Amino acid sequence: MTSKQPAQRLRKSPGQVRSAVHQAVIDLLSDPGGADLTIPVVAQRAGVNHTSIYRHWGGREALLADVVITRLERDSPLADTGTLRGDLRAWAEAGVASIRDRATARGEVPPPLDQILDQLVAPLYLRAIFDIEPPASGYPDLLVDRLLGGPDTPRPS
Repeated sequence: MTSKQPAQRLRKSPGQVRSAVHQAVIDLLSDPGGADLTIPVVAQRAGVNHTSIYRHWGGREALLADVVITRLERDSPLADTGTLRGDLRAWAEAGVASIRDRATARGEVPPPLDQILDQLVAPLYLRAIFDIEPPASGYPDLLVDRLLGGPDTPRPS
């Protein structure tokens, strides 16, 4: 008589769970024909129990925000300025500085940093982080046109 032994589950460390869940989110977001990004789908893809995701992140929005922030920190690490205010300023300035530098090199006069952040970057990031659909097609064009004064409006030198 052969006895069946239950399959032994390997317990993942919190770091392994976080890494597997983050990768599952990225994979699901990258797959154009993929399933809806729900906690059960992410859990299945990551090979973890859905309760682990709820326990660590509380819900989908917090999970997505954590994935975005982690990727931003990895791709564009910031120096520790010693304060949250300083860190946020450094991130904002670094995030837009290269765009402004390229425009200046071409002889263009870019808008001030705060206008770029408020009128272009913030609306796009918030919609991406919280998975909010744009109000209409051409939304990025609309934001850029509002920032720069229209598609054919030259900026003063």
